Amino acid sequence: MLKRAEQRQDYKVRLWRNARGAQIALYPLGRSGYMDEIVACIDGAKSAGTFAKGKHFCSKLAGDAADVFATIERSFLSYSPANAHVVLTAI
Repeated sequence: MLKRAEQRQDYKVRLWRNARGAQIALYPLGRSGYMDEIVACIDGAKSAGTFAKGKHFCSKLAGDAADVFATIERSFLSYSPANAHVVLTAI
């Protein structure tokens, strides 16, 4: 996703072969049913092959850096309704 948008958005993506990983936590705020979005986000990471394991209040991602970053981007953009207040932490 990021790599494909380089020219259109006028930025440069530098890719590493392997990422050590990342931890992400998605918080769709101010709405009931938020767990459905969190579960969908986790399922999306599993489908992408980057989900390593669930931890208390976050998920560990691992794999190719481009895939990990794409999963983080997809998590923020796809698993919450439009115009929602969403917090995504990634470390």
